Amino acid sequence: LLRVVLPYHSPRLSNFLEAAGLHPDLYATSWIATLFAGDCAMPVVMAVWDELLLGDDPLLVHFLALSLVLEKEEEIMDAAEDAAACMRQIKFTSCAHVAGRFAEARRLMAATPRAFRRTVHRATIQDQANAEVDALLRLAPVLVISPADIAQGVHGEALVLLDARPSAGFVAAHLAGSHEAAGTGRVDALLRSNVVGGGKHVCVIGAGPASDSDPATAVIAQLLEKGVQHVSLVEGGFPACREAAAVAPGTLKLEGDSLRDGGGGATGAARAFEGLSLLGQTGGKRQEAMKGMMQAFSMTKEASKDLADRTRDVTSSLADRTRDAASDPRVQQAAEKTKSSAISWGKKGFGMLSASISSASTLAREVANE
Repeated sequence: LLRVVLPYHSPRLSNFLEAAGLHPDLYATSWIATLFAGDCAMPVVMAVWDELLLGDDPLLVHFLALSLVLEKEEEIMDAAEDAAACMRQIKFTSCAHVAGRFAEARRLMAATPRAFRRTVHRATIQDQANAEVDALLRLAPVLVISPADIAQGVHGEALVLLDARPSAGFVAAHLAGSHEAAGTGRVDALLRSNVVGGGKHVCVIGAGPASDSDPATAVIAQLLEKGVQHVSLVEGGFPACREAAAVAPGTLKLEGDSLRDGGGGATGAARAFEGLSLLGQTGGKRQEAMKGMMQAFSMTKEASKDLADRTRDVTSSLADRTRDAASDPRVQQAAEKTKSSAISWGKKGFGMLSASISSASTLAREVANE
């Protein structure tokens, strides 16, 4: 989890540590496993534990580790080949130091999309999602948020949306207010115009799920290489955004040529793809290609209308069957079983660390009251 939030808040330090082979599991494992008790004096350890237990938030320990690393960012970068030795010297030095780092940890937590908390939740309570979450953490180059998170922003600040899809797709349809980021020099132009940078929260929209082949990966790599902070990626890419906009049009709005002309989309889509057809096509060949494309879109429009009519019929039939099935005792029994299973999973808690912290927090509050 530290590997996810470190590049979000300091891509420069993250790139440096990765290049030096200093991964979070090498320097932060003992911090998390012992709750920072390794090299600190007992009064300092007690101060750390008081804050952790009374804070009663399993995520706080990760942001505390992040605040310690970021405090020494310049020293680590200056140490160059001795960076590993510098990392080994990181620890709490006094109770006042503990208080300062906890304040910074809470600030960093507030400046991180809530999607991070949801990822931890899925990786702990929802044990059955571990494989999916692990794959997401390995494949995604940065912190991943959902389309719903776009409308919420981060700590009251709106997200800067960068669409990494090819130009044709962007022209056809894109989220309102998003900027085209694909293509040579686009990222540099966005930096020069101050669209990104300066601590703004940037969200990259790809063509689909996170992968090395997705165009969002290349855009994110450029942003991180240039030291742009607060970069995130939309889970599922633009298709997920389009679905979210259809479900909740009041929160996400789409724009583009394919959405004009009465919603038919044939004219706009053809115009969007015209740039591609111009490459290597001249004279009669270009006209022939455009004519074929227009015919294809016309056929697609008719097929879409037919599919919509059939979908309405199937949905109506399914609704009738669902009403009939609702009175079936077998359906009610299955629903109760599912409900009981969900309650059982919920009672498992936030994982071993979360349960331990929660239990200790109760005792800590009792001692504080006494």
